[in-house]
Amino acid sequence: MKFQTKTIISAGDVSGNLTSSELNLEVNFGVFIHAVLTGSPTGDISLQASTDQINWVEIDKVTISGAQHYINKDAIYAPYIRVYKAAGGTGTLTVKATIKGA
Repeated sequence: MKFQTKTIISAGDVSGNLTSSELNLEVNFGVFIHAVLTGSPTGDISLQASTDQINWVEIDKVTISGAQHYINKDAIYAPYIRVYKAAGGTGTLTVKATIKGA
């Protein structure tokens, strides 16, 4: 089994909307999202999926309540994923994604 980790948001300002770079899952079938926050952010961190890179749907989310959060999803059958956080609070957000492949 192979793992690959990428930073998809680097110290993004949470006072504005944040959308990560998109990840193409290709032959990969799982993802672990690790979010690290500073300051006093509010709201949710959402994992979104798409089949066409235009229309996105939320497949999981966590409500911000501390400095670190994670989303662990197995068996994602959409080819593209990204992370989204709506504006709220102050501080920064850094997100790393680890993709698990065959």
